Amino acid sequence: MGGSRRGHEAVEGDGTDGTHGTRAVRQIRVGGWEWVWLGEGVRRGWRFYGGYWGPVILWMALIFWGSTDALSANQTSRFLGPFLRWLVPGISSEAEGRVRFVIRKGGHVSEYAVLALLLARALRSGAGPGSPRGHRVWVWGAWGLATAYAFTDEFHQSFHASRQGSLIDVGIDSMGAAVGVLVFVWGLGWWTRRRRGVGSTDRAPMSSSS
Repeated sequence: MGGSRRGHEAVEGDGTDGTHGTRAVRQIRVGGWEWVWLGEGVRRGWRFYGGYWGPVILWMALIFWGSTDALSANQTSRFLGPFLRWLVPGISSEAEGRVRFVIRKGGHVSEYAVLALLLARALRSGAGPGSPRGHRVWVWGAWGLATAYAFTDEFHQSFHASRQGSLIDVGIDSMGAAVGVLVFVWGLGWWTRRRRGVGSTDRAPMSSSS
C-alpha cells in the first residue's frame, strides 16, 4: 500500500551563518523525496536582501540599459523633437537643441539621485544603529557607490558608437547622487519627527489621567 511518510527535524544555530538570527532547519520527507525548509532567520535574510538591495540592483540594471544605444541622443531626439515643436510652435533648431541638452542632463541628475537614495536606504538598514559612525557610513557610502557606478557607466558608454564617455557627466551624476542622499536624509528626519510627535500626543492623555 503506497503512502507518504512525513517527518521533520529542527536544528538550532547561533546565527553565524549569515541569516540574521537563529537558523531552524526542518527536513520534511514525503514519499521518496526530502525537502529542507530553512526557518525564520533565512526568511528575514531574504526579505532584507530582496527588499533593500533588490531595488538597487534593478535600478542599476535600468541605468546600464539606458547607457546603450537605446537611449542615445539620436534615439531620444526622435520623440523629443516633435514634442518640443508641438509644445512650442516655431521653436528654432538651436533652442530645441539646448532644451534637449538640459533634459538629457536632467535625466543624469534624476537617475543618480534615485540610485543614491536607494543605496542610502539599503546601507542604513545594515549600518548598525548603535554605532556612532553609522550615519556617516551610509551617507558617504551611498554617495561614493553611486559616483563609482557613474564612472563605470561612462566607461560602458564608450563602447557604443552612438555614445561617448564623459567626466563632465560623471560630475553631473555625482551631483545628482548628492541630491538623492540629501533628500533621503531630509525625508528620514521628517518621518522621525512626525513619529515622535504622534507618540508624544498618544502618551499625553495617559500621563494626565494618571
